[in-house]
Amino acid sequence: MRLLSAAEKEVFREATGRDAPGCVVQRWPWWWRDFRGLALGTVILVKDDSDRALVCHEAVHVAQFLADPVRFWFRYVAELARAGYVRNRYEREAAAVEAAARDIVTPPPGRS
Repeated sequence: MRLLSAAEKEVFREATGRDAPGCVVQRWPWWWRDFRGLALGTVILVKDDSDRALVCHEAVHVAQFLADPVRFWFRYVAELARAGYVRNRYEREAAAVEAAARDIVTPPPGRS
């Protein structure tokens, strides 16, 4: 288990314009094969802890949780039931940050 690295914090800040939330990162348990990542409160579990964009995606969920820790889980599950995973507003926000972070970490051709 480790804290967010300075590089991860910088990518998060560049992708979101906000400071990264306080959280810890742990490589995924080997027997959880179906998920790339999961945020549980302030703990981020990821399959590949060297993937800064994925860590940023999960850090968005930590920030969402910290903004409203009492109601976050109820709202997330309700949104999941209403809209599904892909259209879930919490997932859309995290996916947008992950895409921006991926462009920062590995810029598209022609951009430096």
